[in-house]
Amino acid sequence: MKTIFFLLILFLFTAKQQIKSQIVYTDVQDTTVSYLNGGGYLLDVNNDAITDYSFAVGGDSTLQYWRIFGMASIGNTYDSINPTAPFGVNVFAHSISASIDSGISWRMYPGMNFMSFEVAQYDTGNAQYYWCGVTDKFMALKFMIGTNTHYGWLRMDVANNASWMKVKDYAFNSQPNQPILAGQTNNGMVGRADDFKDVGFSLFPNPTTGLLNIRATNTQAQNFVVLDMSGRKVLTLSEHTSHLQTIDCSTLERGMYLLKDEESQQAIRFIKE
Repeated sequence: MKTIFFLLILFLFTAKQQIKSQIVYTDVQDTTVSYLNGGGYLLDVNNDAITDYSFAVGGDSTLQYWRIFGMASIGNTYDSINPTAPFGVNVFAHSISASIDSGISWRMYPGMNFMSFEVAQYDTGNAQYYWCGVTDKFMALKFMIGTNTHYGWLRMDVANNASWMKVKDYAFNSQPNQPILAGQTNNGMVGRADDFKDVGFSLFPNPTTGLLNIRATNTQAQNFVVLDMSGRKVLTLSEHTSHLQTIDCSTLERGMYLLKDEESQQAIRFIKE
């Protein structure tokens, strides 16, 4: 019996460590880049001292013209962008929880040393592309580590007139070819304090491809429901009093969900891959 208990503890610890190591999140000091301060930012997504994406802000206040553009270093790394059209070069601005994976469109130019793309442009009162005037939007990233493909995100604010951009943080999934949600970290989603509080139970693995384990901190009766992000109930679990329960989420569509205890009204977000 002691051996089984020890193995269970080891399994839970290992699962927790694997979850924590999956998303590599980098929180940088908010950096504002404008045409007045040099207008450049180098992004090293996986922090290996090799620039993956570079950004520049240029313009002329007399002409009321500003432009933010980027370059993906694709020579040996084959980094890509997520354009608004299959053959476009203006990059899309995603909202939090958007799925970033092979299912969205990507563009690159194999064989070239770089690929330029448009972020935002403002020309005599005309705001162009998706990034002008946005706050807390996410750029989808696809890049290579060695021969493996990885997905990530970059969070930014951009001025209404495209005269500056503010870089806030970024992250990527360290597991090759695995998706990541815009804003996803190992502790939930960026900017959401409720993802860090003690709610009386925990979940693993998170993200999950099917089975999701619920570990309660007490044996009081709990009634769990699974809600989608619109608040619609998609799964209902029978009341239980055990410390550990497993539920099957394989029928759920890929995305973000809430597991809620209807007794305490506490909830935890989880991701179905």
